[in-house]
Amino acid sequence: MFGNEFFNSYGHWFDKLIIFLTGVLIAELLTKLLKKNVSNFYIFLRSILIFVFFVVNPWTYKMILAYWIHVFFIFFFLLGILMFIEKKYNFGLLFFFISGCFDYQSSAGMTLFFMYY
Repeated sequence: MFGNEFFNSYGHWFDKLIIFLTGVLIAELLTKLLKKNVSNFYIFLRSILIFVFFVVNPWTYKMILAYWIHVFFIFFFLLGILMFIEKKYNFGLLFFFISGCFDYQSSAGMTLFFMYY
């Protein structure tokens, strides 16, 4: 659609954006799953800490250096979990399906895990 020159120049920025949004999504899931009786400042500090741990993780550094399909699987899987927490089940199933399209092996493992538990 945009040509090879566009993707050679700007494709790596899209990967880095997805990695950044995955970190933000992990922090958002933490805020949704924490108990409501703790202070907002405590939730904010824990979210920032989790985001920083995700960003400085060596696995994340490898994702930044090279193209990995697992980045998209994790992003859409976590987005599906967020949709289930928000009680938007159709979107949650859609994002689970999209994540399965990116990495079928991880999808099969997660399916077996959730079928067992």
